Amino acid sequence: MSIRRHSFKKRVLLLVILLFMTACGEITNEQIEIPTIVNSDGSVSVVDPTVSDQAFETVDIAEVCLLLPTEEPDPEMMTVNVYFACTHDSLPRALYPFSREVPKDASTQEQLHLSIDALLAGPTEMEREADFTSVFSLITANALNSITWGEDGTATVDLVNLAYLIPNASASAMHGEIIRPLNQTLFQFERVKRIDYRFDGSCMTFAEVFQTTPCQYRTRAGW
Repeated sequence: MSIRRHSFKKRVLLLVILLFMTACGEITNEQIEIPTIVNSDGSVSVVDPTVSDQAFETVDIAEVCLLLPTEEPDPEMMTVNVYFACTHDSLPRALYPFSREVPKDASTQEQLHLSIDALLAGPTEMEREADFTSVFSLITANALNSITWGEDGTATVDLVNLAYLIPNASASAMHGEIIRPLNQTLFQFERVKRIDYRFDGSCMTFAEVFQTTPCQYRTRAGW
């Protein structure tokens, strides 16, 4: 969306006049209206009523994603979050939580499995229409080989080699786009203290793809 404005000097002069009139009691704040018009392209123009021949310049306003309303969960289910980014944000993009439901009686390991499955499936159609995005999609929906949780708080996550599913997965900018949503989704569970990521059973392969220290745990404090 864009908003247009008249020349700076004339707008300042208009503002000074309005402030002077307000101070003198001749016009109240409630009576001051900024005239605007909506252009054919959907942009908004601020109109200076003292000038008959308007000359405009365009000022960009950053687009934002629209947060979606949440629904009440089924009584037999519990709510967990998966995390996606807004298309309009610059890298590194903030992550926003989106609710998914898992059975209340699911074990910790089952909750982790279902949550990562939901994350790897990517945003829903409605979430994408609201301009939320992720490197995960239906292409990666079945990328989780297994996930185990130990009593020491270690979650071992074995994925299909994402380098075959996500374009440029090994690029430095993509590392955070892939790992941060996984970390955020897993660390929402207080019992998870650290994460061991693997590709097709190998922590070495995982490290080679992302060019990181081999077989390195991601901890809650350090991720």
